[in-house]
Amino acid sequence: MRWPAAMAISLLFSVPASADCHSDGVAAIERGATSGPFRFQNQIKIPTVGSKRITGVVVPPDRAHTIMDDGHEFIQIGRRQWMKTPTDGKWHVLLHSALPARLGARGLDRIGSVRCLGEVIDDGRAYLAYEYDEGSGGSPKIPTSSWKVMTDRATGVPLKFLSRTGDLEEVETRVYEAGLDVDPPVGVGPVSPKR
Repeated sequence: MRWPAAMAISLLFSVPASADCHSDGVAAIERGATSGPFRFQNQIKIPTVGSKRITGVVVPPDRAHTIMDDGHEFIQIGRRQWMKTPTDGKWHVLLHSALPARLGARGLDRIGSVRCLGEVIDDGRAYLAYEYDEGSGGSPKIPTSSWKVMTDRATGVPLKFLSRTGDLEEVETRVYEAGLDVDPPVGVGPVSPKR
């Protein structure tokens, strides 16, 4: 009789802990969109293609300047988007009719299960870390990748995201800086929108 009672009590206390961990992990990711502007660097390793590097500035909720290592640049301000290609070096207006994404918080609507990893040491620095599954197409039900988010122990803001899914490896690092902004490109005249 004692064993079933102990099991029931154990299960009773383990369910809220799991739910709290999910809430804590989602809140940590969401702080990326509420903790101010940041610079980012994203390193992607694809075995068949090699290594790709993306850098830029994000000013949540809807401003970003992204620079690809192949010379392409993108600026997004609300629903407006521009692209500069290395071939002509000019900014072009892009059509964008959908609502802008909420920048800074990666795929909140696609987060599935979350596991609390506690304190993790990476490159000599201590973080609080969470591991989570991310789905595609706006659904967390079918996980397509697994991510680890490493947050600052004092502030809880996400500083590093890591993913290893199959042969694909992605690492994003962030540095939050007050006063960063993203302005529209200079010298963009009445250019025909690119599709």
